[in-house]
Amino acid sequence: MADKYWYGGGALHETEADWDDGGGATSNWHLAANDAATVKPADTDVLYFDGRAQIDAGTGKSYNCDTNCNMNVDLDGLYVKSNYDGNIGADDDQLLFSITGGDFIYEGAGTMYACIETGAGNMKVQRTVVNCTGALYLDQIENTPAGNCAEYTVLYMLAGSCFLHKDTLGDGAYAVNIYMSGGTLTADNDAYKQNGDVMTNFPVMSGGTVYWGPGIGTVTMTDGTFNWGTSVAAPASGDPITCTLLNMYGSGLFNWTVAAHTDDVPAILNQFFIYGANCVLDASLPLNSSTMKQLSTGADEISELWYGTCKFNNPSENISFEDPATNWIENHGGVIYPPDNADVKW
Repeated sequence: MADKYWYGGGALHETEADWDDGGGATSNWHLAANDAATVKPADTDVLYFDGRAQIDAGTGKSYNCDTNCNMNVDLDGLYVKSNYDGNIGADDDQLLFSITGGDFIYEGAGTMYACIETGAGNMKVQRTVVNCTGALYLDQIENTPAGNCAEYTVLYMLAGSCFLHKDTLGDGAYAVNIYMSGGTLTADNDAYKQNGDVMTNFPVMSGGTVYWGPGIGTVTMTDGTFNWGTSVAAPASGDPITCTLLNMYGSGLFNWTVAAHTDDVPAILNQFFIYGANCVLDASLPLNSSTMKQLSTGADEISELWYGTCKFNNPSENISFEDPATNWIENHGGVIYPPDNADVKW
């Protein structure tokens, strides 16, 4: 195990952006202990991209590390600091890695493409922190057996842009719990895969903006904007998307839109609890409004509105309960806009 720092470029390696440069005196990688050049990263190393990186005279920024990045190393930590403004990886040459014991913290000012290789089974990065001024693409895995997934167990989204992105060869990547306080997070249907029945949850969302296409577990908001269903691709044929539970406290906006769907299959919000005059659940947006929206799954799911606003007056007037006899909304001082000509009692 060693701490290794990306240098790139320099007098002996002008225009050099190669991860795998062969090592030796002109290596792009240096040791923290004595600043000596060293071999490229290997398993159990901890990597740093920071202000030690050489400056590319052509761009005025830190040297990129975007060539031969798919080396598949199992690291003990990966840290990209705010004073590194180069790019890491590329859309067709992602940094291919896994992390066994440490964290992945991205604070960079450039763009990074990160990709987990799962090999014979599912692999994990236990904790990922995004607090950047740049952009991070958490890519799906490539060249792995069917059914294996890359798991970002806990993702903290603080600032910057993060994309749960799909490589053309990818099979699946997912996050189990996402804590959101700032920045922008995007996961569309064509760029995200949950692991079987494991649904992503947002235990705390206190700010920022989410664009989320696929199904979702529990979302608990105290602020911010959550755009659910705003996907560029429809779900699989006959496969509805669901949100298990929506909790809203204080303030926040939850936009409920859906992808265009060719089948007679609804998008389902199982249950919600809204507490706060500045909370808005908005299902009235015209985007793909012809796709049905449904409250509850037919179980005894009673939603509650304590102040706040629910807008169900979408243009197609096709929002309904699964079973009005067992599903309803208890309104305790909130405002509800029902669909015109609704065939259920609100």
